[in-house]
Amino acid sequence: MGVRIRLQRFGRRHLPFYRIVAANVRSKRDGKFLEILGTYNPLYVTEEEAKKRLKRVELNFERIKYWVSVGATPSDTVARILGYAGLLPEAPQWKDRYFRASISQGGDEGETVRNVTADNRRDSGLM
Repeated sequence: MGVRIRLQRFGRRHLPFYRIVAANVRSKRDGKFLEILGTYNPLYVTEEEAKKRLKRVELNFERIKYWVSVGATPSDTVARILGYAGLLPEAPQWKDRYFRASISQGGDEGETVRNVTADNRRDSGLM
């Protein structure tokens, strides 16, 4: 069976919140999953984030690298997020050229936060 890295929707109507999960290809969108790999909040939480157009993304880099190494394929949206985070070689081309995200890496040593904007993607080699 194939494994896919995809989004699992939570929240209520008009207020989405997503988990990034590794799941079996045949399972439903919000059904069973193998492991939670991170979260994605497309809504702006604070006024500062709204001004900078930042979206919150938390990723477990080690586990995502593991699942990709054993053959898990990310969905289009997750591939875009992982491309901007620098986990995939290249971010897929989308209509939304100005995607901005606040990406944090959880781990034992604390959280490392890296902001990815349209301006510094070209400078950092992510684009």
